[in-house]
Amino acid sequence: MVESLDCPVCSRPLLGLDHAATELPVCERCGGAWLDRERSARVVAGNLSAEERRLARLAGKRYRATRAAGAYRSTPHAEGEARRCPDCEAPLVAHTVDALGIIVDACQLHGTWFDRGELRVAIRWFDLRAAGLDEETARLALLLRSAGKRRRRTS
Repeated sequence: MVESLDCPVCSRPLLGLDHAATELPVCERCGGAWLDRERSARVVAGNLSAEERRLARLAGKRYRATRAAGAYRSTPHAEGEARRCPDCEAPLVAHTVDALGIIVDACQLHGTWFDRGELRVAIRWFDLRAAGLDEETARLALLLRSAGKRRRRTS
């Protein structure tokens, strides 16, 4: 477990998925990942270590959302129910990232919650942007990569 942090979706303890000297807090039930403020800023800068990138890939593959957990964004929640910061229990603020088609939940003081698969998409996007691609070209590159993976799975 990771410093007794609880998942903002499932309320279960987050586990520390680790590789080398790096650890990533993830939920084994819903597959989401918690990044502290420093690591979130490095995602945006396109400046994650190889170990952190590997952990993001592993989290999406190893922890598939269980049927009981469902997908957070597709399951109805009671009016006023909010995800809570694993560090301070304050309500997380949902931020829509239009360019990526995802919604992330953030605590201004502590970090960002990514649902299963969102972290990998964000890492790829910001890497492409850091490499100098404009938004439209980066979006097209993500779409082409996604289409290629779907085609390989159905072959």
